[in-house]
Amino acid sequence: LNCLSCCLAIMRSSSSTMFLLYHVLSIWYFLILTCTIYILVPLFRGRQGETYSYLSTNIRWIENCDEGRHSLVHTQNGSLPSMERLAEYTRQAPDAFLRPHHSYLVNPLYIRSIRRFTLTLADGTALPIPEKKYTAFRNELKAWSEQWNRH
Repeated sequence: LNCLSCCLAIMRSSSSTMFLLYHVLSIWYFLILTCTIYILVPLFRGRQGETYSYLSTNIRWIENCDEGRHSLVHTQNGSLPSMERLAEYTRQAPDAFLRPHHSYLVNPLYIRSIRRFTLTLADGTALPIPEKKYTAFRNELKAWSEQWNRH
């Protein structure tokens, strides 16, 4: 309510202030609509004890390593070994990744194509989709795409 009162007071002041307020509110509205996609994966530990923090939009895909005890995070700038399991990424950013296979998490923003049992990313990486999971994954990707297009 205080914020609304403040906005009304500003609106009464001048047209240039209103113009500025309009643009600030437009940017704020855009950020609110897109916040479900620009999720910060708070932290993951590297194998040498370093700690990383990335926007989910910079992570292309993540794969299991060492029989699922660790992972390899593929970003736009290269690959980083991590001490985290895939479940940790889905816990930290549940809406940022899809799981086409038990060994992979994929950022849907980087999916170029999907065809029977194979997912191709924008960089040409091909990841398998199990036959039993193909239809469910395709539907999950379609639902994600529809949600993204609404924003």
